[in-house]
Amino acid sequence: MKKLALLCLAALGFSLMGCNPEPTPTPSDEAQPSITLEKGSENVNYVTFTLTTTNATEARYMVLEDGTEAPTLDAILTEGVAVELAEGKAEVKAEGLEADTEYMVVAAAKNVTKVAGSNTLYLKTTAQAEVTLDVELVQVAHNAINFRFTAENAERVAYLVQNASKEIPEASEVLRKGDEVDPASKEAVEVTDLDPVKDYVLLVAAEGAGKTTMVELAFTTKDDPSNVIEHNYTRVKGSKYSSNYYLMFSYEDANEADNFAYNEKTLCLDFYGDPEKDYLPAGTYEVKESTEWPCLNSMRYSTYGYDNGVLLKSGAVVVSIDPDTKAYTFDIDLQLKDGRSLKANYTGDVDNMPVVDKVFVNTDYTSAKATTADNGLTWALTLADDAGNAAHLDIVNAFQSPYIVNNTYTISTSAEEFSAKPMAAEAGQFDNTTSTFVVAGENGGEFKFATGTLTVDIDWEAKEYLISFYGTLENGYIIESEYEGAVEGCSLEQSEEVIDVVMNRAYASSYESGANWYITLSQENEQQSNYILKLDVYSKPMQFLAAGVYELGVGTGEGYLGVDATTLTVAGQGQYNFTEARLTVETNLADKTYTMIVSGRVQDGRTFLMSYVGKVDGMEIVDSADTPSDITWSTFSAKKWYSDNWELTVKDSAEQYTMVFDMRTGDSSINYIPSNTYVLGESYVDTIYIDNNYSTFNGSKKAFESVTLNIEYLEASQTYNVSFEVKLVDGREFNGTYSGAIAGSPAA
Repeated sequence: MKKLALLCLAALGFSLMGCNPEPTPTPSDEAQPSITLEKGSENVNYVTFTLTTTNATEARYMVLEDGTEAPTLDAILTEGVAVELAEGKAEVKAEGLEADTEYMVVAAAKNVTKVAGSNTLYLKTTAQAEVTLDVELVQVAHNAINFRFTAENAERVAYLVQNASKEIPEASEVLRKGDEVDPASKEAVEVTDLDPVKDYVLLVAAEGAGKTTMVELAFTTKDDPSNVIEHNYTRVKGSKYSSNYYLMFSYEDANEADNFAYNEKTLCLDFYGDPEKDYLPAGTYEVKESTEWPCLNSMRYSTYGYDNGVLLKSGAVVVSIDPDTKAYTFDIDLQLKDGRSLKANYTGDVDNMPVVDKVFVNTDYTSAKATTADNGLTWALTLADDAGNAAHLDIVNAFQSPYIVNNTYTISTSAEEFSAKPMAAEAGQFDNTTSTFVVAGENGGEFKFATGTLTVDIDWEAKEYLISFYGTLENGYIIESEYEGAVEGCSLEQSEEVIDVVMNRAYASSYESGANWYITLSQENEQQSNYILKLDVYSKPMQFLAAGVYELGVGTGEGYLGVDATTLTVAGQGQYNFTEARLTVETNLADKTYTMIVSGRVQDGRTFLMSYVGKVDGMEIVDSADTPSDITWSTFSAKKWYSDNWELTVKDSAEQYTMVFDMRTGDSSINYIPSNTYVLGESYVDTIYIDNNYSTFNGSKKAFESVTLNIEYLEASQTYNVSFEVKLVDGREFNGTYSGAIAGSPAA
């Protein structure tokens, strides 16, 4: 009966529509919408599906993790993602999903009056695949490289080449800024416009499914072939000084022993190696501004070309020695400071530096005796063993002494103190007829020394000498020997009582602009003092003596007590030199006083401990904090000496301070001091610098610890803007500025 009623109603409606004009639809007349979802693809972080509608003006969808409570139709239509319908269809890609996760998709559609819900679609994203990347350098040239890569599961690949000194960026940065390449490409990638002999890093980054990876490859471009010097040298000449091995590589005729001259192809290399060797040890010698072995010193004596030729910048020399033939092989790969590269090699002997493999070890001497003909100034020492091997050495002490003083003695060609030398030698000669070594046995004989080092230590408690000797003979034997015990004719029986003396008077005078102090310590005045101590101290160039420890020795560098002028006068006995001495100095800036302690042994073996606390006349302590900060620098004058060498003199208005800067400007063609920043430097390293060897502060050389001098030349007015920051070795600091003319610059 209901079906019949509906049919009737429909028939009635049809007849009405057929008999009358078409009426305006009412909400109750609008057709019901429909919406369906059809599965598409499933990927790592997105899915696809097809949305189909009928009788709908709007459609939206939601993607939810499986298990989530299904939303209402109103919620979908309010919060869901709208789609654009084209003839009732839309292809949808839902992104940003988690890998390996199950999802459900629901949708809703509507028209003006009615809504409809879709079927529930279940989808699952795939598992995350690892992004892998392999990169290899195929070729490195002087201005370009070629590389290949293999990328798996990558959607993007990009690369950068940057200076090795720069900070390595993240992979995302490389992908953003780098050059993109096809992830599937198997072709080599070329990078051009690189600089020769430069350190770079190749960065290759890959991205896939939101994940990134990156490979870093460091490389150095080769030198420009047109900039490479190549040599196959045919002769090498060597000389050795302690750990310093100096070699000259040439093409000169090996028979011309006295005619080994510098020319445009000569290579001079200043090696530093094991001083215990008498030939250059095998190894890799890198170019460094150093003398710490092993290295190849670049600062002055390693050059290519004529004497005072081009210096080295970097590189290395590999030295190897054939164990059978004893021949050297040098593989040379160097960069010069003028930008060129030097690649060279040599195989063969080195003149004056044979590889010695004959070793004669004299384990222990069993007897020692010494004689002196000049009251201990020189000693003739003989060390022997029971087999008949013996070393005969003529030793020169630093001063007259009843024993051979502690020190290291080396074979010398002149009568220098602390040397083991043939007494018949004249200055500049080596006459080895006196200092020899006797080898016992069938292959023995008396041989000259080629090198030698004798070390003498004294055990005063045991009254024994500890003597070791290392040297080479001219026949190639290497001598290593030791002796412990007494030396006949050279007694150590002096008293071990320590004589403690307190001094209460002190005065000093300065030489070498504060680098050398001559200090006198006494009790009361010199006429009434039982002891007068004179100290010849070499220190930093300061207004006063720097705190520190000063040891008795030969030389004029910082930290020495001069052996000749450091003496102790004992009333009624005479003047003595020290065989051992140490000065310890402390400075008190608050009360401007010194604490000096001297411990030492004099020639007759007596030991002294002497002390002084107080001020020293002529050596007043200056506190850097007392330096005025409001100094007006008013006088500036200059003098051009020659080439690019200028001397700039700066004085304050009270003429209390005078600074002289010896400058190298790097430009000899102009008659004024060019604009630049000048700092302390060295002639064999820098071309624009201030030379501390000739610069002075109030007449003192080497007084500057640091200098920064800024010069601006105003050509239109021929005036200058000057600023400087100066620190002295004594801690004082001076800063200043000046604007105006500088007398003498421009030079006439």
